[in-house]
Amino acid sequence: AIYKQSGVSYGPHDLALLLIVLGIGALVDLSIEPYSLEAQHYYVLARAATVLQPVLTEQSVTTVKVGLTCLSFLLRTHFT
Repeated sequence: AIYKQSGVSYGPHDLALLLIVLGIGALVDLSIEPYSLEAQHYYVLARAATVLQPVLTEQSVTTVKVGLTCLSFLLRTHFT
């Protein structure tokens, strides 16, 4: 295959990044009500996936992306 990658492994922080991006997508979706429960649900799932792997001992670029993307989500909402 052309796009064959060997040795690529995905962890909980990669899942958290995907979930928070979906949460921001649900948040800015104009076809549903503002501050939807779907967006909040994705945010909570992303936070749950983040704590599955130690944040301080196993840092990665993905961990930083998750933190900044969660901050971006929180700045757009009033969810805590």
